[in-house]
Amino acid sequence: MFLRSIPWLNSRKRTLIAYFFEVFSFIIIYLFIYKLRFSELPAYSIYQIFLLHFWILISYVFGRYSGEIYVKKNLVIYIAKTLLVLIFSISFFLTFIWAFGAQNVSFIFRSFLVPFLFTYALISIFVQIFIAFLVKVKSKDRNKFCFVGSKRVWEQLKAEKNISKIDLDIIFIGSIEEILDFDLSLFSGLVIEDINILNNNYYTFRKLQDNDFLILNIFEWCEIYLQRFPTNLITFSNLISNKFKAKKTSIYLRVKRVSDLFVSVFLILISSPIVFLSCVLIKAEDGGPILYKQIRNGYGERKFNIYKLRTMLENSEISGPQWSQNNDRRITNIGRIMRVTRIDELPQLFSVLSGKMSLIGPRPERPEFDVKLEKEINFYKKRYDFKPGLSGWAQVNYPYGASIEDSANKLSYDLFYVKNASIWLDLLIFFKTIKLIFNAKGSRPLQNRD
Repeated sequence: MFLRSIPWLNSRKRTLIAYFFEVFSFIIIYLFIYKLRFSELPAYSIYQIFLLHFWILISYVFGRYSGEIYVKKNLVIYIAKTLLVLIFSISFFLTFIWAFGAQNVSFIFRSFLVPFLFTYALISIFVQIFIAFLVKVKSKDRNKFCFVGSKRVWEQLKAEKNISKIDLDIIFIGSIEEILDFDLSLFSGLVIEDINILNNNYYTFRKLQDNDFLILNIFEWCEIYLQRFPTNLITFSNLISNKFKAKKTSIYLRVKRVSDLFVSVFLILISSPIVFLSCVLIKAEDGGPILYKQIRNGYGERKFNIYKLRTMLENSEISGPQWSQNNDRRITNIGRIMRVTRIDELPQLFSVLSGKMSLIGPRPERPEFDVKLEKEINFYKKRYDFKPGLSGWAQVNYPYGASIEDSANKLSYDLFYVKNASIWLDLLIFFKTIKLIFNAKGSRPLQNRD
């Protein structure tokens, strides 16, 4: 019940289990091995603790906690990913200790770094295979929902489920009384188009409750399982209800602002060599301007300028604003690389410093597109209840949008963020953004994607 109250956490139970199980197993096993060898327990240092958490973070970035690894083909890929994480971790820490002038680098490498990480890698592989089999056994049961309502809404729900790629079935049932004819142990719960239907079916309601049956309206089901609010399924009453009230407490906003300042300064400093090299390559390719300025709508639809490293040919929008398409000929050679790695977005960190943007929030849209999108998509303006961000829930869950349909789908994620915004959700988006950059995903338009 606790996880359902935090929807974005509910679908990441496997990652949480993986994290705690790995750390717990490693500490127990490593301590046991160490005591057998040295007859005493090790004095854990800050480096060892940092190594543990660094491994978890890099494992998440490289996708070690996703996929059915009990399938032979996926198991081979998983082991390859583990070796990649191992090599990356060793290389990173060798560079780190060398850069800070540590003495006896080779001794640290042989006696601490390699044994520590190799032990953790082996334990991690067996722990994750064990968890995968547990998930496989459990997933065989209760992965279906009953739906009571109109067939039109049922078909829309199934379509939205496919977009979100969730492994749940939604079974249509004509009336709520018919649900008692089914084996309720095979279902996770009931989705009801009109929750008021239960008022006239108290006996059925009691029977469902006695069987610990989850009863949700469409709004609640979308929040928990889709983790977005499709605008064709939610209503105006959903948006004005207390359940949708944007979580913008003063403490959260202050912490968010302080985090924006510190992280953006840090990112500007560490990315400055990359930005400088990109500027040189942009200039060398076609001799055009390095920066590209655009007007965007910000918080409360107030207009402001954002700056990007130029990725398109000069005067590529001389005929007017237009969405980028797959294999867009306007994009330069260096521009393609910058888009995939999101390097072109880095100048927007100065907009974060000035307070016009945040690191995390709905992406600001161009006013020319907003005029059209507001007419075509319900509740579109709701996305501007929050300060726009460099990355957002829509960006880490949906590919680059290049149509009204894509904008509607991205808005569904923005609405989810507006309702569930928190420091922890912002952290998740931040790490998912890093994962996307490492995997070079999310920068290509959905249309005609391979």
